[in-house]
Amino acid sequence: MVTKAEKDLKIRLDQYSGDPNIFVNPGEMPTNLWFAKFNSRDHFENEELVLTPAERKSVNASTGEYYICIFGNTAATYKLRVDNEDHDVFLKSGISEAGYINENETQSFYFRDPILSHPDVNISM
Repeated sequence: MVTKAEKDLKIRLDQYSGDPNIFVNPGEMPTNLWFAKFNSRDHFENEELVLTPAERKSVNASTGEYYICIFGNTAATYKLRVDNEDHDVFLKSGISEAGYINENETQSFYFRDPILSHPDVNISM
């Protein structure tokens, strides 16, 4: 359920084995996956899809139910993550998150290690 019209919808598929594909359709379960509005074959880069508020509005689906279907021709293992939030300029620790940059656009991304918030760590420059 997408509840925040003004925030991005971010869908990330981390595949560990096999070749799963992801299909995303707002409003209703697609009767044929190839007719889903978005899919990993056409829209994903590095298995991550970020749907901006403008993109969702263009298909009349700013908020509401989004059906996320995963299909593969072979068995697969994967992790799926879905967030309805703004872009984060900080990369998460652990599995690195791909940055998303639009054509003719430059963005800066920073990595912040959680150990830096530990009270025993002191950094001076």
